[in-house]
Amino acid sequence: RGLAAHVEVEQERLCSLASSLSRAQASSASAPRAAAASVTDRLNVALQETRELCRRAEAVTGCFTPGSGGGVVDDLCTGQRCRAKWMDGSFYDAAVHRVLPDGFVIVNWLRPCPGHDPPLVTVCALGGDDSLHRIVPQTDVQLQHDRGRSALGTAMWFFENRQPADRHCVDCGSSQAEWASVSFGTFLCASCAGEHRQLGAEVSYVREIRGGWGWSDRDLQYLCRGGNAAFR
Repeated sequence: RGLAAHVEVEQERLCSLASSLSRAQASSASAPRAAAASVTDRLNVALQETRELCRRAEAVTGCFTPGSGGGVVDDLCTGQRCRAKWMDGSFYDAAVHRVLPDGFVIVNWLRPCPGHDPPLVTVCALGGDDSLHRIVPQTDVQLQHDRGRSALGTAMWFFENRQPADRHCVDCGSSQAEWASVSFGTFLCASCAGEHRQLGAEVSYVREIRGGWGWSDRDLQYLCRGGNAAFR
């Protein structure tokens, strides 16, 4: 539990640094380039620290041995379509560029494609810089295979069939509850989710619903057992 809480806090730190970088780049006309470079350096250091933590945890648990293969990497190949987790914690459409021997994958984030069915979920369409964060852990890559479709289908069904109370924000009552607090098993609007994020993941770990993409069975179970009515 201590490791999980630490990873959640690190995720919040990375998201915060990514947001700072976006703001620094957006305000380049009024802020010196050194500001953006400083944020980039801090983000790279944080990413390296997180990767080192993952390697140590994998070495202790025996989940992955560098160079031994196994797991998702065996199923990956160059050019394969997938969805991968970006710096904001959400999953976006990508293609595999290269599989690295240390449990990481280099991806190319896809760009919007008119007429694509279903529509692509892309980093740049939401204002992100898709030249960043192209090296991701293999555990942050979702393949288009039966197991992935099954897990996604479960999440999609759950969110599409929410109780009426769960379609409203538990905090303010807004009908646009497209976020959820995994910690409390409740549903939130974007504004209230932002307030929860400021509290930190150790208090309230929030995620955007996004139709069920990227939701793990563990996180989904918190919501299945919770709900706005049960919280009240």
